[in-house]
Amino acid sequence: MGHLHLASFIAMAGLIGGCSSQPIRSATTQPSGVSIVGGDFESLMKVTEAVSRELLFPPSVRDYRTGLYRSEPTISAQWFEVWRSELRTSTDKLESSLGKIRRTLTVRIEKDADGRFVARPEVLVERFSLSERRLTTAAGYRSIYRDRYTPTGNTLSDAGVVAPDSYWFPVGNDPNLERYVARKIEEKLARRA
Repeated sequence: MGHLHLASFIAMAGLIGGCSSQPIRSATTQPSGVSIVGGDFESLMKVTEAVSRELLFPPSVRDYRTGLYRSEPTISAQWFEVWRSELRTSTDKLESSLGKIRRTLTVRIEKDADGRFVARPEVLVERFSLSERRLTTAAGYRSIYRDRYTPTGNTLSDAGVVAPDSYWFPVGNDPNLERYVARKIEEKLARRA
């Protein structure tokens, strides 16, 4: 019986190790590899906003002067949210279901050397991090996820390190969603023409 548990443990460790060997996505704020050449600035901005709303990314910044469109950071869909389509791969769905992940859509519209307007979608992926919380009593577990929680210390603070209680850290870009957004913008522009 003990050998069965040991074999199960080794198999699980192998699976988890396989997950960690995936390449880490590059740092954020890298320029997108996709671009869309559109007719005029106004139609590109309107189509970008329409695509963003279809993907359930509410608008945050619409700067016509600089050609910047940015959505609010939106918590990514989980496996049971079949009506949402921003996650393009099963790995993204699994990652969003196992941890709190959010995405922010940014589209930069610029004029190229030929006088045409070019839109470049970028999708920033961030992961939520919550510092560990000390439990000093068995009944104390109920209060650790409340907004009014007052931390009594943790491993970092005991070592003299001051860290925020919770924060979002960048994981990388989502090139699959960037390509999908570019394709949707091109389709909508073709229908307008």
